[in-house]
Amino acid sequence: MFASVSQPSLSSSSYTLLQPLDEVELAIFESKMASYSDHDVVSTPDLDDLLEKHGLEVGADQHLCWSADSRYHPRNWHSNRKLYDAGLIIMLEMLISSCVDSRLTIDENGRTLMSTVGSAVSDEARLEYGYEKTLGYFAFTSAFLLGEGIGGIFLPPISESFGRKLVYVAAPLLCSVFCVLVAAVPPQMNGSVACLIFARFAAGMVSSVPATVAPGSLEDMFDEKQRIWTVAAWTTASNVGVLFGPIYGSYITRYLGWRWVFWISAVIMAVCFVLTLFLRESRSTRLLQQKLDEILALTKTSSAGAAPLRIHNPDAVPSLNAFLTDTLFRPLHLLFTEPIVILCSALNAISFAMIYGLTEGLTIVYSSPSYGLADAHTTSSLAFLPLILGLFFSLPFRAVDARRFRELNADGVPPERKLTSFAVAVPALALGFWVFAWTIPPLVPQAPMWVSMAALVPVGFAINDLDSVLCGYMADVYSMYAASAFSALSLLRALCAAAFPLFAEPMFERMGANAAASVLAAIATVFCVSPWVLLRYGPALRQRSAFAEYSAAMSEKTMAGGAGAGASAGSSTETLGVAGGVDQMAMVRV
Repeated sequence: MFASVSQPSLSSSSYTLLQPLDEVELAIFESKMASYSDHDVVSTPDLDDLLEKHGLEVGADQHLCWSADSRYHPRNWHSNRKLYDAGLIIMLEMLISSCVDSRLTIDENGRTLMSTVGSAVSDEARLEYGYEKTLGYFAFTSAFLLGEGIGGIFLPPISESFGRKLVYVAAPLLCSVFCVLVAAVPPQMNGSVACLIFARFAAGMVSSVPATVAPGSLEDMFDEKQRIWTVAAWTTASNVGVLFGPIYGSYITRYLGWRWVFWISAVIMAVCFVLTLFLRESRSTRLLQQKLDEILALTKTSSAGAAPLRIHNPDAVPSLNAFLTDTLFRPLHLLFTEPIVILCSALNAISFAMIYGLTEGLTIVYSSPSYGLADAHTTSSLAFLPLILGLFFSLPFRAVDARRFRELNADGVPPERKLTSFAVAVPALALGFWVFAWTIPPLVPQAPMWVSMAALVPVGFAINDLDSVLCGYMADVYSMYAASAFSALSLLRALCAAAFPLFAEPMFERMGANAAASVLAAIATVFCVSPWVLLRYGPALRQRSAFAEYSAAMSEKTMAGGAGAGASAGSSTETLGVAGGVDQMAMVRV
């Protein structure tokens, strides 16, 4: 299960993936690598033909790496192949957001409470199982969010060490199983509530896969220019799912019953499971290791007088202990030690905390008798449609990003070049909050409903732009380890998701809708300084983020000369913080 890895000794301790080399260790490492000079790979016609056939070549440091035009590297796959894989990953995230975490709550008064933080909890379920409202919230919502947060920490490193396809295939299958379990648990069974809690917790864990692993998969297949659009498509689809979930859940529960939310979700996830079987592994280091193994299988090996073939494989796992201590907790390590991760995670969590607070109060506002809606318990969920419309207003800014990148057309383009729209989205968020707060009952009972709903359009724009910009920024900075970096960001968002339902609804109830929305608007106004903080201090924080430097190094070292499809724009050998990494070695005679 775990690879046999030869690691050069560094000083008095072993080199770990979480500790990029300092200057002293770097000198020791380079000296160690110089000792291999007597065993440089000797170019022969047979070896050259074999490497060319497998899309590899020998780099200047005598390590095997991908050739720039290798058709086996994910960034050089046929467009149809990448379209299927990326499209399925994006669709999986949208469906899980809208179905598995259907974001529906019905309180004791029968009123539907839609929130981007809840899961499927219904008054019918509470009456069936006979538990209190607090326990019901924990069973259906908190347990799911807790699982989502934990899964988001541990599953991305697993995908980086053992491959993306493994987790993508397992996620929809297990989601389907746990949805069936939730729908099928009989209320008369002993321990039924405990079973519900377990099923929702487990569903939350596996549902975190597309939300946290997708940035890494998109980085695997697309370069920085292409990621402008692929990340935008992913975040848009995800947010459409999140915002459509309340509408879907509301109408299904109203006409079919709450259990059908999970039955339908189980069927959808089962279909997705079948589709994921046709995904192709996209982790380039894992594919490179497989190519090395194929070459070794085709040649006779010997340790005497043979040319050493080795690769840079930072994902190789020498032992279970090394995996558990160094790799599995990588996202937590990044969250507490990488300045740029800390800043981006905080900005994302604060912004979405405000959004969670607003959406918690939407159906409280639109269920008001002032609007006189027919079947207000269900039709009030349609207030999420303006938010969905607003999502698409962020796409023109991606076109601006793409044009700017094309005009500069240089490897030295800093990731901060993509942050321009962030400075537009945050003021739009504050503006939307203020207009919404002062055009709703009871302060303005006669204002047409469409006025306040129109104010939600810029909020939707801000939701999507914040996601696209910060996710794309993290993918550019952490390249091949984007999944681990983004899972750290997702963890703080999940904590906000779990916390806000505890006081957002009471805030709207006790303060009144106008005052509660005004509080959120005031916070959003103060938050308008955040884009300038990131633009001003982002470059310096990136330079102080050692693992970001390490990730850039490993991205370049698996491609010839750091060029071609595998090289991340914006990185150069002058910025690399390490000279090696984990070397997978083999002696081969050709």
